[in-house]
Amino acid sequence: MQQDLSIINRGFSDVNPLICGWQHCEPGHSYGPAARDYYLFHYVVSGKGSFYRGSVRTDLSAGSLFLIRPNELTFYQADRQDPWFYVWLGFDGTKCAELLEATDFADNRSTVLAPHLNRLFTEIQTDCRFWQHSLELFLCARLYEILAMLQRPQNELPVQNRYVLRAVDYIKANYAMSVSIGGIARLIGIDRRYLCRIFTMQTGLSPKNYLMDIRLKRAAYYLAEQGYSVQDAARSVGYQDVFNFSKAFKRHFGLPPSRYRAP
Repeated sequence: MQQDLSIINRGFSDVNPLICGWQHCEPGHSYGPAARDYYLFHYVVSGKGSFYRGSVRTDLSAGSLFLIRPNELTFYQADRQDPWFYVWLGFDGTKCAELLEATDFADNRSTVLAPHLNRLFTEIQTDCRFWQHSLELFLCARLYEILAMLQRPQNELPVQNRYVLRAVDYIKANYAMSVSIGGIARLIGIDRRYLCRIFTMQTGLSPKNYLMDIRLKRAAYYLAEQGYSVQDAARSVGYQDVFNFSKAFKRHFGLPPSRYRAP
């Protein structure tokens, strides 16, 4: 028995679900050899089967996940004694290759044992009826969860670089809030002085000056491009005191924010 879901191609740029469904296969049921122009996951919920990629055969059972890449010729067949039941999810998008390379499917692998994904694929099968008006968003969210749960540890960057990267990303996302360098250091689990030293070595600015630079450049954008008042621009980048904002802005750009805003 096969069940296909009706999916609208919403054209999401990074990861975009295209097809989804599930099937209780008959003994010996097969598909292919065939190729597709998108990525396709099959998760084996129960039973057994074989997946052929080129001349390589992999026997799979419950908890296995196999990936078919675009334009890849594959063949798969249910076991004759214990045929599999699987859920499939096809997708494309500009970030797919990059995201998959950070998972257990890196280095051109096509099969992984992933029993921890059973909940997600079961939810796709059982919960999709509750998401009829936003099915594509529901499946997109599940795709990101699947990719997250397949992620490999990120060891390619030296530990100092990872600390600085986390600090930079935190500042960029939170510059409009009350941000303290000590708070950032505690968040990423290192000493404040150590953070300041490695941050300055890698960026050329102290964390405090980097935060100020981000805030003031964004304020300049709000003033010149969006027509914000000086007060609104100040508050939007984390300054509650307009006088202190104006002093910092003039030091940075050589003129007060009121003149920067003028046509």
